[in-house]
Amino acid sequence: MEELEISAELHQRIIDLSRAHNTSVFMVMHAAIALLLAKLSGTQDIAVGTPIAGRGEAELDDLVGMFVNTLVLRTHVDLDETFVDLVNQARTVDLGAFSNADVPFERVVDQLSPHRSEAHSPLFQVMVEFQNNEKPRLDLPDLSVDFVEIPIEIANFDLQFVLSEKYDGGPAGISAGIRYATDLFTAQTVRGSLSALSCCSTTPPAILTCQSAASTFLPRKNGLKSRR
Repeated sequence: MEELEISAELHQRIIDLSRAHNTSVFMVMHAAIALLLAKLSGTQDIAVGTPIAGRGEAELDDLVGMFVNTLVLRTHVDLDETFVDLVNQARTVDLGAFSNADVPFERVVDQLSPHRSEAHSPLFQVMVEFQNNEKPRLDLPDLSVDFVEIPIEIANFDLQFVLSEKYDGGPAGISAGIRYATDLFTAQTVRGSLSALSCCSTTPPAILTCQSAASTFLPRKNGLKSRR
């Protein structure tokens, strides 16, 4: 995995942008990732997946188990529109997906019946994982408990963006990482994508089109390829 730390200052700017347009930090980052993928792949139709907690009913509160569903978020990136337009579209798409979060991903796949391949997952090949929950603490008498991060060496998707908000009395930055399939991408390409994602979020979105915003931080040639 390649990693990058987004500064507390930029984190605050992203929060300000989300509040100004009645969205969330996740929706702003979704828009930034969609713009990045569209520019790098030369494709305007961008679909990403995201995990969502499946405990929408109070009856599930006392049950032990893994209640996680996968949503597909599909956006059309028009490079002639402003980044704010893309953020607003991401908001509409995300809210629509969240309202149907109780529909199992497997049922969606069965109904759409896409071409299946053992080489990649159906419907999307890029996963966006966003974490903004405070890590729980476990305090026991005469016992110190801490978290141990387990490294994951296997990529389940072509690309997996892992974003984690941090707070320390206020916005303290965002940890960003990309886990990737090494037979498709090089570390240099992925590091460039991470840097571009950070730069995308710093661009004045209200006055720049997606095309001009992307051109400020993306090279003309790149190593990303879309599946056909």
